[in-house]
Amino acid sequence: MLALALVFTGCAQEAEAPAATEIVEVTAEPTEEPAPEPTEEPAEELTIVSTVPSVTEILFELGVGENIVGVDGVSNYPDAVMDIEKVGDYNGFDVEKSGSFKSNSSISW
Repeated sequence: MLALALVFTGCAQEAEAPAATEIVEVTAEPTEEPAPEPTEEPAEELTIVSTVPSVTEILFELGVGENIVGVDGVSNYPDAVMDIEKVGDYNGFDVEKSGSFKSNSSISW
């Protein structure tokens, strides 16, 4: 019985939507907002300790290699990594050395 009721309900004609009687064109006037005031405090320089070779490579590709202050002991690419202080490897990291950089970011995987 329920199945028949659903079939007949589904076959009913749909009511037609009322036709639009008026088309109104809306235009937005550009508004000028005042520029934000510059802050007096300089932004803190980004410093990074990277603990994974692949992350180190990605950071260099993103253009933030000059902000890396410490890397893991097995990172060897790109060549600029060889001049960055090593903080450890997969067997362990020197937490005191990592903390001495006062880095504001540490990236690991």
